[in-house]
Amino acid sequence: DMVVKDKQLGDVEQRMLISASETKEYSYVDAAKEIRADLMAQWKERYGIDLAMGSSGKAPTLNMKFFMGAQNEVGGVLDQVKVMTEFEDVKNIYNELDSMGASDLRLSLLGWQKGGYFWNSTSKLKADSSYGGADGLEELYSWAKGKNLKLVLDNNLLIVYGDPTNGATFRDSIVKRANTFYLNYYIKDTSGVFRKTDFYVLGPKYFENEIIDDVIERLKDLGANNVDLQQLGDMVYSDYNEENPLFRVQSISLYVKWLQEYGEKFDDVAVYSGNSYAIPYINTVIDMPVEKSSHIVLDEEVPFMQLLYHGLVDYYSAPVNNQDDEVYFTLRSIEYGSLMSYEITKAKTSELRYTYYNGLYRSEYSKLKDEIVARYNAIAEAVKPFAGLEMTNHYRAVEGSEVFCTEYSDGTQVYVNYEKSAQNVVDQSGNTITI
Repeated sequence: DMVVKDKQLGDVEQRMLISASETKEYSYVDAAKEIRADLMAQWKERYGIDLAMGSSGKAPTLNMKFFMGAQNEVGGVLDQVKVMTEFEDVKNIYNELDSMGASDLRLSLLGWQKGGYFWNSTSKLKADSSYGGADGLEELYSWAKGKNLKLVLDNNLLIVYGDPTNGATFRDSIVKRANTFYLNYYIKDTSGVFRKTDFYVLGPKYFENEIIDDVIERLKDLGANNVDLQQLGDMVYSDYNEENPLFRVQSISLYVKWLQEYGEKFDDVAVYSGNSYAIPYINTVIDMPVEKSSHIVLDEEVPFMQLLYHGLVDYYSAPVNNQDDEVYFTLRSIEYGSLMSYEITKAKTSELRYTYYNGLYRSEYSKLKDEIVARYNAIAEAVKPFAGLEMTNHYRAVEGSEVFCTEYSDGTQVYVNYEKSAQNVVDQSGNTITI
């Protein structure tokens, strides 16, 4: 009672669907099919949204994240944006990739706001002059439209980098934990360890009441047609701030409302990771996980989310150039039917070492362009043709070996071999093929 005045502030529903066959083994594929059908039925019954037609399958082959810049963390006279990519660079990089045969690209701008990537969500939204300002962004949009390219603005909604501004206060705008402390936002250091910062989480009610309308209006004024929305697909929490109390189920309700509003104003709406409540209202999931959580010990990983979502929504895996083993990650993305991403900069990656964005290790475009084209071609052949289809089956194709098969609703079988040597596989037609 000292924390929350009302015991319950909304409806809570829990569903458990348990099914088994008496005639055959019940697998994770069977479970995924039933859950997929159940989710689609819920979306249609509750919200009138029919995803039976699924995605168009026309999503660009590669998601190119252009990291524009971030503010130095040392403060003082050096507390300025470290420019990594300018709006003009985006044009030049695309034109070169296009000339090399990689033309079907999704161009997403990260950290384009005034102050760079760690823009304070209570500040007024505008393009940073260091990259070319509002005029430069407008010219970039005009250029992209002329080439029929999807240009996307990445948006932080609920993380306050620094103290609240523009009349917002800790008391009325920042999420509290179930005690007297405000909720800090943790980031990873260069060793992968989360550390505490002076970053905070904005209360969803405050964002709803004071910010969202202004943000959408400013995005439209800038000419934005497509948005990548941070937090709405991967971060759900309760707020114990007495000014704006909120439980997780209520946070989700607000997220859904915002996704509907963005969907009405923009052509393409994307979220990170892909929590299920967001799927009916979006076109794209970015940074779709293709590896298990390191907190759970399992002997085998399976594409469960992909079996649920493939053909309903387009999705991209995380940037391949920031993975420990890029070859393995590429194979895993192909196995899981995932389009791929790169996160690149015009400047040397080492320029980010004095910023909070120091987890990007290999991003300099000039050193990546040949690799980008090679991966583009691999994804164009092994993933893109099936992007709009349902994933109907997934299994280990060779007993005792790391060879897997993914099947799609048109009958296509895609085999991936993680072994060091070629393996013989007998396909469904009885033919022996070498992978």
